[in-house]
Amino acid sequence: MIGVKVVLTLAFSAVLCSARYAHSGHGRIVGGTATDISAFPYQISLQAYDSGYHFCGGTIIDQQWVVTGAHCIGGDRPYYVRVGSTQHASGGYIYNVTKAHVHPEYNPRNVDNDIALLHLSEPVTINSRALAADLPEEDSKVETGDVVTVSGWGDTLNEEESKDDLRFVEVFIHDHDDCVKRYADADMLVTDNMICAAVEQGGRDSCQGDSGGPLVIDNTLVGIVSWGKGCALAGYPGVYTNVVNYLSWISEITGL
Repeated sequence: MIGVKVVLTLAFSAVLCSARYAHSGHGRIVGGTATDISAFPYQISLQAYDSGYHFCGGTIIDQQWVVTGAHCIGGDRPYYVRVGSTQHASGGYIYNVTKAHVHPEYNPRNVDNDIALLHLSEPVTINSRALAADLPEEDSKVETGDVVTVSGWGDTLNEEESKDDLRFVEVFIHDHDDCVKRYADADMLVTDNMICAAVEQGGRDSCQGDSGGPLVIDNTLVGIVSWGKGCALAGYPGVYTNVVNYLSWISEITGL
């Protein structure tokens, strides 16, 4: 799946990775296609301040606000975001994160309420390579079968494909009740704050390093890469934070 978890404890991260929490700190778009940042100008790379290490994705929702996964944020370590670049390691512009707001009901045990807001040190310079994604309308919802797009950087499970360039993949919204059942059979909990997306035969998904990144429909942010069992496994959809459930909280923190 696309990446999950920026900084959980190492122990929890390892447990998640073995499941599918193959979203844990590194990342990969499996079965995807290389692209240019101008096609996904809201995509950012979240990086460790001291090393420049890319560990999660995120989405610009306003000139000074980025949304990512709560599992990506941990401790007092400083972060910055790289904006406007197809490569996560170079180009574009760097903005320091001055404050990270993790959802107050985030549960690291089952990754419920997996959402965080990052306030940037200064407004992002808006251009064709750096634009805010739209937030969904209140009371809107995705439907089973909707085509959604996920993007990010990282491992691709293919040694011939660069993991330095942004990639994307299209998947389909999976029936929620069926997703709940499939993960219940694996002793994993899918809540009403989550949505699932996949292709039934597997082979296309987000994964580690993609965590915290965007799941969109027509440039509207409907989901945040959160977790899953393995990467692109048939029978186990990727699990994403359902953004529409958090519009009030986003407005409370950002004023949007």
